[in-house]
Amino acid sequence: MMQLYRNRLAEWLDQRTPRERVLLAVGLGLGLVWLSVSLIWQPLRQHRADLQAKIALYEAGFSAMQNPNFSAQGAASAVLDNRPIPVILTDSAATAQVTIRRLEAEGAGARVVLEDAPFERVILWLEILNREHGLNVREIEMTRKPAPGVVSTTFALER
Repeated sequence: MMQLYRNRLAEWLDQRTPRERVLLAVGLGLGLVWLSVSLIWQPLRQHRADLQAKIALYEAGFSAMQNPNFSAQGAASAVLDNRPIPVILTDSAATAQVTIRRLEAEGAGARVVLEDAPFERVILWLEILNREHGLNVREIEMTRKPAPGVVSTTFALER
């Protein structure tokens, strides 16, 4: 079967003038270069840029975790936000691009459940809550999901 197609292609090429054959060869070469760039080079370059952005987010999250003001025992934030904690959480969650699955008020604090949230966004969000709103993490539980960098998180906050 393949031999039949080769014979037909050879006959078709024999019917072309030498100038047309050169143009076909150049066009085929340019087409292969374009395909290799668009199907191989650009996706690899984009994937590399995505990974570099992810690494930068992880490094920012880890540096936030190493900050002494990040822990629940750290000093209170200089900026105090007097709004109710659920309001602060819903407003800042939209900014941090995390979705709150469940939010329960507990005395002077709140308990928050996040499902399938990127780890780096959760850590950065907690750091923002501490630094900008004076909220401290009282307890936290993170469960790793099968997808890389995704966690389910339950934590309690207090002023």
